[in-house]
Amino acid sequence: MAVTERMAPGKYESTVTPEIVERYKKLTTPNIWQVLTTQGINCYTRAVRAIAPGMRLCGPAVTMRLVPIQEKKNFSTIGSPDFEHTIHVLSRMTKKGDIHVLDMGGYMDGSLFGGHAAADAKWAGAAGMVIDGVTRDSYQQIEWKFPVFARDTVAPHAHGMFRTANLNNEPVVVGTVSIGPGDLVIGDNDGLCVVPKDRAADLLPLIEEAEERDYAGVKDWDAGLDVHSKDGGHHQNSLDVMDPKMITNVPKGARDPRTTKRP
Repeated sequence: MAVTERMAPGKYESTVTPEIVERYKKLTTPNIWQVLTTQGINCYTRAVRAIAPGMRLCGPAVTMRLVPIQEKKNFSTIGSPDFEHTIHVLSRMTKKGDIHVLDMGGYMDGSLFGGHAAADAKWAGAAGMVIDGVTRDSYQQIEWKFPVFARDTVAPHAHGMFRTANLNNEPVVVGTVSIGPGDLVIGDNDGLCVVPKDRAADLLPLIEEAEERDYAGVKDWDAGLDVHSKDGGHHQNSLDVMDPKMITNVPKGARDPRTTKRP
């Protein structure tokens, strides 16, 4: 892909409908991870965490990758291989409910995302920010209740140190997961999950079933039932009771929830 193509904003439309997003908002990352792992999908990272307890995000990804520049004098020269798009370009590309995903390769010493960028993103309708790197002005983001998932928070900025390598044209990396344009990103206190856009709909009933069984088991504990006994309520793993018709493409060697029982 040529430099000019990388820097031209991608126009990929997410196949994840608003109705599907609303249903995923009711789910938690442990159960999402559990189902997707059974399907052989690399979906979870703990490399980034919510900058404040209780922050949650869920929505289709709009992606951007930044890499260290070679010649700092060229970072503001449009058309140069070392040109750095302002982070605000994501807000110009976003649709209501999108999640901005910024791949900075885990850079920890400065951030391109701060209070101004967060205000712009929130005003544009973004539902949150994921950074494989750090954020700054975190107190403002927390005050505005704008969900941000990052490796940490810092004071310094990093302007003039990175160049744009991708604007919603191809997958980016956050921690150990790949996030493509339009993929569904879900974050909560337990980390970040990514659901491939073309699997979000068919996996949803499985995850909802896992979530229902999980919470039903908690209610049994509260009721004083022995959930590990033969007749004691929801003693099985939440995956063990799924409709076999809903389980597809189980890779060789993966734990098959139709046949694997909890000890």
